[in-house]
Amino acid sequence: MFRALFRALLMGTGLHRSRFGTLLLQTVHAFRQARPSVYAMPGADAGPSSRPTELPDTSDVLAAFKIGGGVGDHLIAARYIRDLVAAVGDFRFDIYSSRPETATWIFGGMPQFNRSYDEYFCWSGNKYYNQYAVSMWVSQFIVLYYDSIKWVTLNSRSPRLVRICEFIDRFRNARDMNEIIHAHPRLDGLLGTKAVFMNLNRHNFAHAMSGIPYGGHLYSLPVDATLREKFGLQSRPYVTIHNGFDSEFQTAYGFAHQSTKIYPHFGTVLSLLRARYPDLFVVQLGSTTSRRIEGVDMALLNKTTLGDATAILAGSTLHIDNESGLVHLAACIGTVSCVVFGPTPPAYFGYERNINIAPHVCGGCWWTTKDWMTHCPRGFEPPVCLSETPPQAVADAILAFLDARPVEVASASGASLPAMAK
Repeated sequence: MFRALFRALLMGTGLHRSRFGTLLLQTVHAFRQARPSVYAMPGADAGPSSRPTELPDTSDVLAAFKIGGGVGDHLIAARYIRDLVAAVGDFRFDIYSSRPETATWIFGGMPQFNRSYDEYFCWSGNKYYNQYAVSMWVSQFIVLYYDSIKWVTLNSRSPRLVRICEFIDRFRNARDMNEIIHAHPRLDGLLGTKAVFMNLNRHNFAHAMSGIPYGGHLYSLPVDATLREKFGLQSRPYVTIHNGFDSEFQTAYGFAHQSTKIYPHFGTVLSLLRARYPDLFVVQLGSTTSRRIEGVDMALLNKTTLGDATAILAGSTLHIDNESGLVHLAACIGTVSCVVFGPTPPAYFGYERNINIAPHVCGGCWWTTKDWMTHCPRGFEPPVCLSETPPQAVADAILAFLDARPVEVASASGASLPAMAK
């Protein structure tokens, strides 16, 4: 967070282009790499140094992928790269990420993954993407770095990947994508609308753009079930809940300090759930952007690593949340989520297996203004898309799910009653 704010300050003053500014940023990054891992949601377990002093060794590495955004964006990109490898055959790749430690953790289980690098220093700064046969930016869409593609090398090592590059280029031009991509993120709302009317969504649009099949929501992540023991969750059913947001989301006016995506009535929802299930055990996940929800039995704010959170989500009967990175994490490991949507459209971001609660009023305003993430575009305080979604409607949808789960709900005291299971 500090590095991101510091970087924004330098960019705002123009010092990021000077040697002095670069030296300052490198110093901050080196300090960040040397610190012990402290959990922030979304966060990651510590990884290896991601800012080498020399050019990357690409002798056995074919491709480089640039990834930005939070944990959810990285997980969706990981599914794409997984399916790209499956479509064209094995090849080694490097990841250039805004969160290199997170990328190392997410991609570490793929045998084709070589190394993660800091995107700001190594991609944007030193242009290491020029060293690879092919380099791509994996976002809601795919951008090929045409000027750096080594076509002869790429064709000799992976002719199928050449065909996919051609498909991406045709898709961009045939679907009027160039203007949207060039204006990213200001026209992302239009992209989402176009995707829905093409029967696509956030999870498979990049696949369609590349002409490769989508391999599904599940994605192999390191899940250590023994991690639940340190929180006393190894032998009891529970649900998880989260109400935070990505603190490093950058708007035109700086980094987000609040969010229009937060549902304000989770405490009331829990009280309604306990009217039927008084022994419901609720675990809250989150970090500095989360606020404790009234009625939770165990608040783990700032107390878990990304590995801890994954293990806890894997054992959860249901995850309750706003539209956040933890929802994507839960989908990767097969946990169903109840998601209360506001500015972001459920038709584009939602998973069909989840309980997706659409706004009763307004909604779907993402990227209609530069600061939609922090301020309601219509000026409502709080945003009505979420404040006007009745807690009873959310609770009823959750209760319908829990009623169909024939196991038991554990209470904080150890009592139980028939109800639900994973």
